[in-house]
Amino acid sequence: MRFHMRLNLEASRRLGRGDYPGAADCYRKIADSDPEEWAALLMLAHCQECQGQHADALATAMRVVAAHPDNFLALRGMARTCVNTGDHHTAKLYVERALAAAPPQMSAREKRFVLLLTRGVVTVMRLLPQYRKRLPQAGALDLDPTRAMREWTAWAQEYLAWYADAFPGSGPAVN
Repeated sequence: MRFHMRLNLEASRRLGRGDYPGAADCYRKIADSDPEEWAALLMLAHCQECQGQHADALATAMRVVAAHPDNFLALRGMARTCVNTGDHHTAKLYVERALAAAPPQMSAREKRFVLLLTRGVVTVMRLLPQYRKRLPQAGALDLDPTRAMREWTAWAQEYLAWYADAFPGSGPAVN
C-alpha cells in the first residue's frame, strides 16, 4: 500500500508536468504489482492515449472492463479513444454501454459533501508552503462535482445523434 501511495504521488507530479511516459511507468509498476488496481490501469490507459498509443490504451482499458464490465470510466475512455481514431462503429457501442453504466446523479446532500471535502483539502493544501503558490485562486477552482458528468452525457447524446445521421440504417441509438 505504501508503495502504491508513493508511486501515485510520483505519477501525479509527472502528470502535472506533462510527463506522460514517466507517469505511465509509475502506473504500470502499480498495475504489475496489483493487477486488480483498476484505477492505476485507467490512469495508465489515459497516459497511453495522451501519447498517441491508442491501441495500447484500448487494451489497457479492456483489462478493466474484463474484470468490471460496467466500469463507467473505462467504457468512457474506450469510447473516447475509438472516436479519436475514427472507429465510430466501436465507439458507438462503448458510448451506449457507458451511458447505461453511468453512475446515478448525486443528491444535493452528496454534492454538498463533495464540495465541503474539496474545499477542506484545498484549504489544508494552502497551509503547506510547497503547495501554496501552485494552487489556483478559490474562484478559479471548479467545485461542481457533477458538471463534468453532465457535459459528458450531453456530448454522448450528441455523438449518438451524429452517428445516427452519419450512418443511417445502423440501428437506433440507445439513450
